[in-house]
Amino acid sequence: MIISIFLEQCNYSPISTVAMAGIGSLIKKYDLQLFDAMIVSAALEAGCEILYTEDMHHQLLVEAKLRIINPFI
Repeated sequence: MIISIFLEQCNYSPISTVAMAGIGSLIKKYDLQLFDAMIVSAALEAGCEILYTEDMHHQLLVEAKLRIINPFI
């Protein structure tokens, strides 16, 4: 039931093959965990400039395009 509420109220899209292709290099280059690399790859593909998370390296600049910000620091 909670999943159906989430799906009704949120915009979501499946991860693309382009985003999937970049995951391995992000893991190696930035020492990211698998699910973190998936999130970062999708954010890069979406053209995001800032990703707010407490789970990754604060102030990390990924591919000179995406800044990781920990909002709790």
